[in-house]
Amino acid sequence: MIFRSGILRAINLGGILVKQLDSIKKKFAEESEAILTNLSCYMAAFEREIEANIQCSETRIDVDELYTHIKKLNLDLDNTSEANEYANQEAFANIRILSNKITKDYENDDIEDEDFIWLNFFEIERFCSALDSTYRFNIFRQAFLLIVTLFDYVISDIFKCFVKERFFECLSRMSIDKSYKLKEIVSSNTFDDFKEVVYDDLIKSLKITDILEMLYNHYLNKSSYNYAIEDIFEIIERRNIHIHKMGIVDQKYNDISKHKHKYKNGDYAVIGCIYFTSTYKTLIGFIENIT
Repeated sequence: MIFRSGILRAINLGGILVKQLDSIKKKFAEESEAILTNLSCYMAAFEREIEANIQCSETRIDVDELYTHIKKLNLDLDNTSEANEYANQEAFANIRILSNKITKDYENDDIEDEDFIWLNFFEIERFCSALDSTYRFNIFRQAFLLIVTLFDYVISDIFKCFVKERFFECLSRMSIDKSYKLKEIVSSNTFDDFKEVVYDDLIKSLKITDILEMLYNHYLNKSSYNYAIEDIFEIIERRNIHIHKMGIVDQKYNDISKHKHKYKNGDYAVIGCIYFTSTYKTLIGFIENIT
C-alpha cells in the first residue's frame, strides 16, 4: 500500500511539473512572438515610408541613385542569407552617404523646400539607422537583447520548477557545494518552504550557463533540437558584451565562441537580421524541447 501511494504521488508530481512547464513555455512563446511581430511591423513601416517617398519624388540624379539602393534591401525575416546581410550593409552605407549629401545640398539652398519635404530624408535616415546591422542601436540588436533577457527569466522559472518538483534528482545532477545545518532545515515550516530557500540560494550562486548545461544534459529532447549548448553560451556572451562593452569582442567572448564567427579582439560583434533570426530559433527550440 505504501509502495502504491508512493507511485501515485510520483505520477501526480510529474503531472504538476508538466503543467507548470507547459504554462511557462506558452508564456515564453507569446512574449517572443510579440518581439518578432514588433520587429516585422517596424520593417513593414519602413517599406511603406520608402514607397510613399518614391511615388512623390521628383527626378534628380542622386535621388534616383538613393532609391536604387533602397530598393535593393532585403528585409524578409523568413528568407535571410549571409549574402543578403552583406548586401544590406552595403546598401545602408550608400543610402546614408547619399542622404547626407542631399541633406547638405538642402542646407546650402540647392534644393527647393517642397522637394525636400516630399523626399523626407530625415525619416529615411532614421529608418535606415534602425535597420542597419552595423549601427549599434539597430532594431535587431534591441530585439536580440529583449529575447535573450526573456530567455534568462524563463530558464530561471523552469529551474525553479525542477527544484520544487524533482528536488533530489535535479540537485544530484549539479555540482553544488552548499550545505545546510539541521537547524536551518527545521526552521522552515514545510519541506516546500525549504525548497524555496534552496532555490533562492542556488539562483544567487549559480551561473545561467550552469543551469543551462544541467537542463541540456538531462532534460532536453535532443532528437528534436539541432543546436549545441555552445551555441547558447555564445548567444549569452554576445548579449553580455553588448550590454557591458558596447558590443566589442574580447578574449572571453572568443574563448566561449571558439572563434566560430571569426571575430578578433576589438571587433564589433554585429547583430543583424540573420543573427537575430538564428538566435530566435535557437532559444525557442531549447525551451520547447525541455521535458
